[in-house]
Amino acid sequence: MRILRTNTKEAKRRIKRILNRKTLLEDKRLEKKVKEIIEDVRKKGNKALLRYTKRFDGVSLSSKRLKVSKREIEEARRLVDKDFIKALKKAYQNIRRYHEKQLPKSFKISSRKGVILEERYQPIERVGLYIPGERAFYPSTVLMAGVPAKIAGVKEIIMVSPPQRDGRLSPYIVMAADLVGIGEIYRA
Repeated sequence: MRILRTNTKEAKRRIKRILNRKTLLEDKRLEKKVKEIIEDVRKKGNKALLRYTKRFDGVSLSSKRLKVSKREIEEARRLVDKDFIKALKKAYQNIRRYHEKQLPKSFKISSRKGVILEERYQPIERVGLYIPGERAFYPSTVLMAGVPAKIAGVKEIIMVSPPQRDGRLSPYIVMAADLVGIGEIYRA
């Protein structure tokens, strides 16, 4: 691990260099290209989505194969090691306990006759999760994004992850999504 003492001239130079770096978000050409892709998918739907999956992930899919089926979830359950499932459940419990403590509390008070002051917290109806996954798999990302949504009371959670070269999702990601209770799982 590199320790950076911030009170030295060298540290100040490094910090300045880091702060002055351009990020991908500042790349106007990249931003333009991303907007074009989003617009293309909006206009052409699955046809465009499948074309980009082929282009960027090197995987040919059909519209019928975008959604992960119940059969595929069961197959993933058979492929995943029991020790992994045990560790996943433990991580789920820890993440759940942590995020339960973060839940804000709604309240209502009467300040004087006929005046009610209220602060109410309500979950959004649906969320979409993007989970990286073609070359490596991140079941922890599924937990870290999905569990807080569940705890907050989001009714509909949809997940998408890029397929592996064989067109399937990592069974580890699928198992994490199943454990969280994600309603729909897509590959694209």
